[in-house]
Amino acid sequence: MKNRRAFLLAAGAAAVPAAALAARKDTASGASRRGPRVFPYRNPGPSACYFPNVAVVDQFGREHRLYDDLIQDRILAINFMSVDGDQRYPVTDNLVQVQKLLPAGARRRLQWLSITLDAERDTPERLLEFARTKGAGENWLFLTGDPEDLAVLHANIFVHRPTPLSPSANHPRNAFSVPGCSVGLGRYGNEALGRWGSFPLRIAPESIAERFSWVGLDGRA
Repeated sequence: MKNRRAFLLAAGAAAVPAAALAARKDTASGASRRGPRVFPYRNPGPSACYFPNVAVVDQFGREHRLYDDLIQDRILAINFMSVDGDQRYPVTDNLVQVQKLLPAGARRRLQWLSITLDAERDTPERLLEFARTKGAGENWLFLTGDPEDLAVLHANIFVHRPTPLSPSANHPRNAFSVPGCSVGLGRYGNEALGRWGSFPLRIAPESIAERFSWVGLDGRA
């Protein structure tokens, strides 16, 4: 149990280096960006360094700061996806079944976050239609945002070997060019306890639902 309680997010990941968070110009004015925009944490918990506090937008068009607004002090399930990718590698239908298996109280306590890997196509409107079509229930947010912001988030949660997008080894997007294991794995955890784990997204819904008791969703943690 002691080993299981170890934080199971990407091995070796660390807080985003200051150099990677270079200041950028305001995109509202149409000016060019100079890297991801990560906000300071208001009150970081035990695992905050794994979740860059970037701006994200949900399927209803509401903006959030990822860690401060959606992760801190919550019990969560997190996965990466895209609308087009779900057609080739369907996982959302399975997660909908997981949600239906949970008691009503657990559904209200669990925050679901599905974060797109295709921010340029997956607008809030497209994600809203996708969520409605799939029957996603309460407390389930489908998130998009600026591609640079989501790339640094993805790289921090899932470490993988990149496929270069250009001959230059220093291409700024090389580190984020392959979804890797993230389309097949979900993360679940309780940030207040610093307790996190992972699960294959396509295993039996009953098995996934059972795992949530380990992070206190049944009220016994």
